[in-house]
Amino acid sequence: MIWLTWRQLRGSAAMMAAVLVILAIVLALTGPDLASRYSAGIAACTQDNTCGRFFDRFFGGHDMPFMAVSLVVLLLPAVVGLFWGAPLITRELEAGTHLMVWNQSITRTRWLAVKLGLTGLVAMAAACLCGLMVTWWSGPLDMSAPDELALMAPLVFGARGIAPMGYAAFAFVLGVTVGMVVRRTLPAMALTLAVFAPWAWWCAAPCPPWPSRWPSSPRSSSPCRCWSVPT
Repeated sequence: MIWLTWRQLRGSAAMMAAVLVILAIVLALTGPDLASRYSAGIAACTQDNTCGRFFDRFFGGHDMPFMAVSLVVLLLPAVVGLFWGAPLITRELEAGTHLMVWNQSITRTRWLAVKLGLTGLVAMAAACLCGLMVTWWSGPLDMSAPDELALMAPLVFGARGIAPMGYAAFAFVLGVTVGMVVRRTLPAMALTLAVFAPWAWWCAAPCPPWPSRWPSSPRSSSPCRCWSVPT
């Protein structure tokens, strides 16, 4: 059963792996130079107390790549929900292949558990790896970003560390659930997008300012706005 599930998944997994490899190469080629420029700039600006201007100049010169790589991480869970989650069960139901599997002494519970487990784990691993690579690359930019794009800002928080893994898990489960209810691939994909897009937009929307004891970035002492505990 695991072998069969992997054969069905390997095409999508190969495409995902290719995208991650390309992204890793781009980040590996540009990341060390970005970090060295940030270190040199910090060393220079601390001597004459001009780090504020350096932060503005440094982030302003890399704001487009910063937004691009963050957008890639934020879109990855949506791709997982649309193209991995929604068709996972509906494709089997439409083609009738689930009946052939059930006639091979495979119970429905085992069939569903293997498909959900293997596909879900691969999707979460891909999202986690993507998030960690972008987090490593964008470290200097996260430390010099303005408050609205600081590390703890909702839009950036969802694209850093292991947070994309949670987003991917939610999108995958949402797609599978919608597919099992609708039982048609294209309507399930459309409905998954219709539910996930507003939810992701709501998560990335700025929150009202709350007082906090933690600064949002080294460039400012102003508090982070959403992911803090009121004092």
